[in-house]
Amino acid sequence: MQRTPAIAGAATNPQVNNGGGAGAATIDLRGLGVNRSLVLVDGRRWIGTVSNANGAVDVNSIPMAAIERVEVLKDGASAIYGSDAIGGVVNFILRKDFDGLEASAYYGISSRGDAGTQRFDATFGMTGEKGNLILGASYDKEDSVSAADRAYSSQPYQLYAGEKGIGGTSRILTGRYVLPRDVALARGATLDANCAQPSAANPNPNVVLTRIDGRPGTSGSDFRCFNGQTDVYNFQADGNLNLTPQERTSMFVSGNYRLSQHVEAFLLGSWLKTESSFFIAPLPFDGRAAVDNVPISKDSIYNPFGVDITDARLRLRDFIPTRTTRFETDTYQITAGLRGNFGDSSWSWDAAYSYGRTPQSSSVRGYLYSPGLTDALGPSMIDPATGNPICVRTPGDATTL
Repeated sequence: MQRTPAIAGAATNPQVNNGGGAGAATIDLRGLGVNRSLVLVDGRRWIGTVSNANGAVDVNSIPMAAIERVEVLKDGASAIYGSDAIGGVVNFILRKDFDGLEASAYYGISSRGDAGTQRFDATFGMTGEKGNLILGASYDKEDSVSAADRAYSSQPYQLYAGEKGIGGTSRILTGRYVLPRDVALARGATLDANCAQPSAANPNPNVVLTRIDGRPGTSGSDFRCFNGQTDVYNFQADGNLNLTPQERTSMFVSGNYRLSQHVEAFLLGSWLKTESSFFIAPLPFDGRAAVDNVPISKDSIYNPFGVDITDARLRLRDFIPTRTTRFETDTYQITAGLRGNFGDSSWSWDAAYSYGRTPQSSSVRGYLYSPGLTDALGPSMIDPATGNPICVRTPGDATTL
């Protein structure tokens, strides 16, 4: 499906890390959105929806071993199916009249020794005079691939003004702090050509500082001017993934039974359990009002400059090594019904009941508790009784928050 020319846009799959990682694979035809590309199974709407994805279908919930072929209608079909088929329709046709046992096993790794993949599936079918039955089960496991392990993704490449370059972010490990020039000078910061120079229009401009690597940051002399070209953080090489790890187990049943010459009963059931996760770079802190809105108080023991710092940016890897979200998703669905013809005519009828459910639990780690962060960067002091730092209501007040 990924090689089909009509596939475009922001569909998710195991290669979507930031914003994906739930183990789902969706279809986006002509780039019009996953909720505008209709997915059918044997011509019937499939219920295997992705949580929080506007009703998009996770095609992993369709039993791969039961698929005979895939038909793609690249033209919009909203006149027939409604607005969810504006982009087109993908119809998965399942196998019929399968008789026997089929099993397969697969294992592979990339040429770099990672991206290990295991896949096992088995399908059993039997056919009689009045119908057939197909049972199947499968297990898939895919290991992760780090962005740092591939040259094309090891740097935050960017395209700006028609030129390709290597970017980064100002939320760096040694921090980025905006201060008045006179304050920085008075506290002994090292100012050089990387800091803004005074002018007639702006005689005392703010300067942007960063902590000198290896220094504790307890005095102004531990800081120097921030260099916007070299003092940037490579978030691609520090936790991001090219391929998210996931593990899937599924079972399905499909069958039909002829009740009379003109009436047939049919059944399709599917269960899929997916365990998956994604990892992204350590949490960035941005104290500006429009972002985290957490200034560093002038009365904080961690602020050696004695003025409130309202623009402080820092990558919190020393506190939180990475951000991760783990998902566990179960998808249950069943379709049962009757179909037949009106006598010997070419007219046919179909009546069915479908039920599906997709419960999902997630565990999110690597983020800070905002109220606690606000207190921690507010007024603080060393507790004379214990020698430990404590948050206080006002300077000199040992009453802890």
